[in-house]
Amino acid sequence: MPSKIEISLDLSLDEYVKKRLPLLILLIVFMLFSFLLFASSNLSTLYIFDFSHLQYNLSKLYSLHFIMFIIFFSLTLGGTVFYGFGAKRFYASLPLPIYLVVAFISVIFMPSMLLPFVGFAFALGTASIFASFYSSPTFGHVWAVISKALLIFVLIVFIFSFLKFSLGREFYFNLMLDGAASFAPSVSSQFVGVCASAINNTQISRADIESSVSKDDVRAMILQQYGALFSMLNSTQQQKIVVDQAYESVINNTVEMGNKIKSQIASKMMQTANKKGEIKLTPERKKQLLTQLSTFPQFNLFRNYFPILLALGVTSLVSVLDFFIQIISSLFCYFIFKISAS
Repeated sequence: MPSKIEISLDLSLDEYVKKRLPLLILLIVFMLFSFLLFASSNLSTLYIFDFSHLQYNLSKLYSLHFIMFIIFFSLTLGGTVFYGFGAKRFYASLPLPIYLVVAFISVIFMPSMLLPFVGFAFALGTASIFASFYSSPTFGHVWAVISKALLIFVLIVFIFSFLKFSLGREFYFNLMLDGAASFAPSVSSQFVGVCASAINNTQISRADIESSVSKDDVRAMILQQYGALFSMLNSTQQQKIVVDQAYESVINNTVEMGNKIKSQIASKMMQTANKKGEIKLTPERKKQLLTQLSTFPQFNLFRNYFPILLALGVTSLVSVLDFFIQIISSLFCYFIFKISAS
């Protein structure tokens, strides 16, 4: 009779993992909260080019929703690292597929969040795997594990951003031109307004004129125009009656006229600054502008590397946020270890 081959697969959970299963479920809930908070923050790459509302778009980075996202994401990361410490490699790798499945399920309800959610889930899942390589949960080990997980996250952000900007290169480049065109009048008006205020607040004083015009200059002017009459006067009359009086008149009139002209210039500049204008790039004007700019090698170089420059910009911003995430998640993970050890 043919022999039977029996294969037994032991998937029984050890006590270490059983204790952490409730934590894993809680971390999934935390991750879902972070997904919802990130989606409600209304962040989009399109806002990068909305220069006319730049101050409002930047405020989203310190809105309540985004701050809560940072907190929940950090707690999920710290808890995942705690789960991975001391676990066998197989059990330490469980959060990665579980988080990815949860991310893809979430994308069904929020399709536009595919790349962010998958990136978040992958970075969080790898943290548990990295933690399984350490046996002792010291703060240094916790910090090192989270640093590696966030490095993976930064790389994912760069790759996803580069792919997105590369696939939509012309769309994003045209969007940048439109944003710059709408922002230019605002910048110009603000600059003109600042200059007008500076001119209006600056007063021409008597000392300013005296430093430029001397009595010898006035004497030379009088001699040039009234030489014969001026020479008929004695030296005292020349100095006190003609030169001194003429000098005082020149200084006073110049100060008065200078301040008057200055005020008129400032007023005209303020009227120009208060005019609301907008540059609209029609397809024809945009084509002409691109043709003119294409004659500059620097512009062509910028256009060729446009996707990678944008990806580096987004990655730099994420790297700054990662610093705060690392601090919160490291402290949370180490705190859990201290609580569980007591």
